[in-house]
Parts: sequence; C-alpha cells; structure tokens
Amino acid sequence: MIDLSIRQVFLHHISPPLSGSSFVCFHERLTVSSIQRPREVALLTVSAIFNAHYELYAQEIMAEVVGLSPSQVATLAAGGRPVDLGDEESIAHDVARELTTGHILPTSTYGVRCRF
Repeated sequence: MIDLSIRQVFLHHISPPLSGSSFVCFHERLTVSSIQRPREVALLTVSAIFNAHYELYAQEIMAEVVGLSPSQVATLAAGGRPVDLGDEESIAHDVARELTTGHILPTSTYGVRCRF
C-alpha cells in the first residue's frame, strides 16, 4: 500500500491532460516577445543577488537569445545595473532588486511599473 503523501507527490503526473494544456497556454503568454527582455533582466538580477551560478549560466544564454548585449548580460550577472537598458528592462531590474533584497518598493518605482 502506498502512503498518501507519496501519492500526492506524483498526482500531477496522473491528472488529465487539460491541466497540462492550461500550463502550455500560461507559458505561451509568458513567452510573448514584448516581455522576454524584461523577464530575463529580472531573472538575471535575482540570480546575481542569490549568487545562483547554475541559474546565472542558463539565464545568460537566454538573455543573449532575446537580444541583450553581452556587456548588459555581464553587468547584470555581476550584480550591476547596465546604463543602456530600455525603460521596461530598467523597471524590471529595479523592481526585482528591491523586492529580492527585502526592501519596500518605493511608490515612484511602483507607479512607473504600473504604467507599463
């Protein structure tokens, strides 16, 4: 007899395919080209803060795929803020840094983020 807690771990593997299709739809919404660059900037920012080398390795590759320059990627991976980021990428970096380091998001940054 299988312990109930072990069955719950594998429950998502035996659920109907509809749950998988909803994930695919959600993933497709996330991969719209207009948000790929800001998303990669945020992921690199958080990975650098936590010094997550494996995540940095993967995100550096993806960041170059979505069009970030090698100097931007290197600066973000080192924990810095590139000066040549676009508006959306800058906001993504600022929000990710503030929230990841445990600070309160300033009203001005939140207001700018809400306009996008």
